[in-house]
Amino acid sequence: MRIPFSLLFPALLAAFIAGVVLSSPFWSATGLAILTPSASSSQTAIPTDSLQAAFCPSPQCESLAISALDAAQERIDVAMYSFTNDALGDALVRAKERGVRVRVVLEKQQDSSSFSEHGKLSAAGISVRVDSNPQLMHHKFAVIDERFVITGSMNWSGNGVKENNENLLVIHSPQLNAQFAEEFEKIWGMSAE
Repeated sequence: MRIPFSLLFPALLAAFIAGVVLSSPFWSATGLAILTPSASSSQTAIPTDSLQAAFCPSPQCESLAISALDAAQERIDVAMYSFTNDALGDALVRAKERGVRVRVVLEKQQDSSSFSEHGKLSAAGISVRVDSNPQLMHHKFAVIDERFVITGSMNWSGNGVKENNENLLVIHSPQLNAQFAEEFEKIWGMSAE
C-alpha cells in the first residue's frame, strides 16, 4: 500500500528529527511504502529494515504493537504517558515470563488512574518507575532489543486504540533504537521506584 508523504508527515516528523533517513526500499516518487500487519493476526512477523504504520481507531494499532513486543528476545523499555491497555500490559507480562528484561516508566499524572497497568506489571515482577522529573513525561515509545522502536501519538490506552485518531509506528533501525534507548535511560535515571 502506498500512502502520500503529505498524509504521513505528522507521524514521521519525529523520525526525521531523530535523523532517520528513509532508505530506497520504502521511498519512491509516489510516496512511502508502508508494510502493515494482517488484521487477523497479532503474531505478524516484523520484517527487518522496515517501517510499519497503523492508524487508530483500529485493531491494527494494538496488534502491530503486540507483534513487536512478542518479537522481543532481550529487552523492552517503555516510556508511556498513559498506560491502561490490558492487552499491551499482557504482552509485557508474557515477555517477562519468557526471560525478557522489561522496564516501564509512567507519567505521574496518569499513573494514579484506577485503570493503570502499573499494579499488574509490578505484580508480574516488571520494574516500573513513575516519572519524577519536573517536565511532563509525554513520551509514547518502546525500545525493543537493539532493533525496534515503537513510537507515535498513541497512548497505550483504550481510548488510544479504540476512540482517538492516533498513529503508531514500528521502526526497525538500530540507529534510532540507540537514540531512543539513550532517552529512556535518562528518564529512567530521574524516575522514582
